Amino acid sequence: MKIKIGSIIYTLKEYTIEDDKDGTHVSEIDLMENVIGIEPGLPESQKHQAILHESLHAMNWKMDENTVDFLAHAFYSYLVDNKELIKKMLKSETK
Repeated sequence: MKIKIGSIIYTLKEYTIEDDKDGTHVSEIDLMENVIGIEPGLPESQKHQAILHESLHAMNWKMDENTVDFLAHAFYSYLVDNKELIKKMLKSETK
């Protein structure tokens, strides 16, 4: 799957995250190859949060990890909790 962040198109791939020293990383971004990697077998909600997390890194790679983590969780909750608003916003963008 491809996603566009700013002017860059990233490829989403599922693969084992190798550089996980503490066992807590479920995703990574390669800014040189334009790839977002997601650990296979994650529940959908965790996968979506990981995509948002890495997308935030792509938008602003200077943001610290705690801020990115907080925003990814908050934004995911906002999207899930406000589906009707999101649908309405997207529908108005296609007109």
